[in-house]
Amino acid sequence: MTGRWRWGVWLGVLLGCGETVAPARRATLELDLGSVWAAQTSATNDNIGEVRGVRLVINRVENASRADAKRTAVFTKLYGEDSPEFAEDKDEYVVQVELQVFDAKEQFEAVLQAINSRGDTVFRAGPGAFSFANGKPTVSLPVVYVGPGATAVKLQASPRSAATTSGSSAAFSAKLLDASGRDVTPSVNAISWFSLVPDVAFLRGPGAVQGGPRGGSTKIVAVFEPLRLADTVTVTNSSVPGRMELVSGGGQTGVAGTTLPLPIRVRVVNLDGTPAVGVAVRAIPPGGGSTNPVEAVSGADGIIQYVWTLGQITGGQTLTLNVVNRAVSFAVFATSIR
Repeated sequence: MTGRWRWGVWLGVLLGCGETVAPARRATLELDLGSVWAAQTSATNDNIGEVRGVRLVINRVENASRADAKRTAVFTKLYGEDSPEFAEDKDEYVVQVELQVFDAKEQFEAVLQAINSRGDTVFRAGPGAFSFANGKPTVSLPVVYVGPGATAVKLQASPRSAATTSGSSAAFSAKLLDASGRDVTPSVNAISWFSLVPDVAFLRGPGAVQGGPRGGSTKIVAVFEPLRLADTVTVTNSSVPGRMELVSGGGQTGVAGTTLPLPIRVRVVNLDGTPAVGVAVRAIPPGGGSTNPVEAVSGADGIIQYVWTLGQITGGQTLTLNVVNRAVSFAVFATSIR
């Protein structure tokens, strides 16, 4: 059950005997930890260590109202992912705990600790006080993150914006700050990143953004999940030419060495399907032929236009068009006759 934990806010403590507790009697408690162990948590990740076990500690508390209250541990157990109480085929996660109760008004407290793969406590719940004076108690256990970066109050990402083109990259970083502005970012990379519009820009690694096929802007979000701290930066991406398509003038027939009657018109199209504006395209005619111009620049509609003078050879001739500085080519065919 690696990585399948979700911290709950309540721990139900159900007493399995009557409401009146005899002195020095061992009472069996049923502890419902289902909300603690249940679904995969979004508050832990591989970088702070996946939660691998829950330690339950129950203390008997003497003179609970006093500052010098005495606490004695009466039950301690680590429930790991191999514990039979938490087999994957179970619908409920209930453990039974036997406590020696001397008086129904005796004070107890429960503490839960989530332990990661390195043995560190990354979450703590409690202490939550309870007694059996009113029968079956319910203990409130607010969950607190106590792992790396726990004192942070703000996440700050930088730079605030970046521009990319399809396939190019940009780098961002993020740090955690405490209330005094001090950097408390963990030595491990515990900050997660994601893009709101991956087609515009997507993450290749922590803070490493690459422009996608689609032009436009998107927010890149940095998140420190255990404390729900987040910040956003903006990436503006320009799509790049991905192909060309014939508009008109293809498949003509003309006399060798003469100019074709119709101009060759081709549209340059970006990866996202929009017209590619201001793109330089060089024409390469077959031997002895020429074009006017040799290099054309696409207009607002993405269209380039050439006048093609055929070479002296007869038969099929191919005009090759290449986008300058991009591996995008297109071929236009014509037939030359005598």
